[in-house]
Amino acid sequence: MALNGLGVEIGAGPRGDLCVDTTVLGLMQRTVTLEEKVSQLFELLRDPVYLYLVAVLGNSSEAEDVTQETFLRLYRALHRGQVINNVRFWLFRVAHNLAFDQREKIQRYAGSDTRTWDELRQLLPEPGLNPEQRVLQMEKFERLPRDFATARSEKFSELIRKQQRSFCDGELKS
Repeated sequence: MALNGLGVEIGAGPRGDLCVDTTVLGLMQRTVTLEEKVSQLFELLRDPVYLYLVAVLGNSSEAEDVTQETFLRLYRALHRGQVINNVRFWLFRVAHNLAFDQREKIQRYAGSDTRTWDELRQLLPEPGLNPEQRVLQMEKFERLPRDFATARSEKFSELIRKQQRSFCDGELKS
């Protein structure tokens, strides 16, 4: 069910009804709500939009995110009553714009030098422990020698019991 380069016309009427040309109308007659109609368009046009975005962005996960955002914007535009004369063109234009916004954002951060990053890092609060966490850590360290001594004496007692059992077992066998 591909559209094969058709100039699909779609828009929303005053009651939120979708106005679709006759080519797509047959594909979408089973749908009733705007959500279902946009879902149908998503199924039909997702792959071409996604493949275009993979080529532009070079990253499949980013392309997937931008594809979803593109179709969300289609839904919002139609819900607001915007008339879209050529949905395929509209989707690719929005996807193109979102992809270039994404690339610009990445390049903006990638272009920052080390000094800029150091300045930004100094503005952030220290990732160290807060006062409550420090108190808990101090209490934990204070308990450590006592816990170690207890564990050591329990381990020592257990070793003595094992030796006694093995000694007794050895006497009984002989």
